[in-house]
Amino acid sequence: QAKSLSDPLDDPRTTAGIYGLLAGAYQHMTLYEESMRWAEQAIAYGESKDYPWAVAVGYEFIGENYEFMGKWREALEAAEQDYK
Repeated sequence: QAKSLSDPLDDPRTTAGIYGLLAGAYQHMTLYEESMRWAEQAIAYGESKDYPWAVAVGYEFIGENYEFMGKWREALEAAEQDYK
């Protein structure tokens, strides 16, 4: 619901923040696949708006999710993307 309210604003900081908060909320509920979905949307949004923070926060959550799932190689790959 927050995203639908923020869409007309077209403010990257607000929209990216919503994606990050949703990725984090699902992560904390151990719903990693749903968290990944929001993190991937943050990355896509950041790339489309040339907003690096959104891309970084997306890769951060992806890396953390993979770590929690015991997928170490994928976690390291996401961390490398986050570092860029």
